[in-house]
Amino acid sequence: MTDANNNLLKDSDVTLTASPASLNLEPNGTATTNEQGQAIFTATTTVAATYTLKAQVSQTNGQVSTKTAESKFVADDKNAVLTASSDMQSLVADGKSTAKLEVTLMSANNPVGGNMWVDIQTPEGVTEKDYQFLPSKNDHFVSGKITRKFSTSKPGVYTFTFNALTYGGYEMKPVTVTITAVDADTAKDEEAMK
Repeated sequence: MTDANNNLLKDSDVTLTASPASLNLEPNGTATTNEQGQAIFTATTTVAATYTLKAQVSQTNGQVSTKTAESKFVADDKNAVLTASSDMQSLVADGKSTAKLEVTLMSANNPVGGNMWVDIQTPEGVTEKDYQFLPSKNDHFVSGKITRKFSTSKPGVYTFTFNALTYGGYEMKPVTVTITAVDADTAKDEEAMK
């Protein structure tokens, strides 16, 4: 902090506030400038966001000086966790029944950016023409989440191995989802027996 003549101001009280309030400031409220005219605050948070910081100084002549700045806190992608799930563990292999798969990349409660790709292990003899995994096998995470739809006309066990690489360059431990596709005729017979 300096005066009108660019002289460093020591022993001035600076009040710092943050918005949103999930940013923790230490000291909380006011700090006194040191010999270099600096009021030092430490900011910590577990919520990735852009914060508005407002510093205010009341001078002895009654004037109030205010300075506003933004500070962006990002998720810790080094500690991100990749998860995957399906809304069903089995479906009818009729080409119409659809399973919804959801893949997330999060650090604590914060979404992490990155790329996802999936390897699909199919029953013997099944080719890519026999099933649909839409819209694609590769994608970028939006708000830490990717959703896919799967359907097939061939029965058997399908294993989806999801991989991710964060934008920070960290490769995540792959996660697996298994879906069993039941023969459409078998499914009809089981339904008729109920």
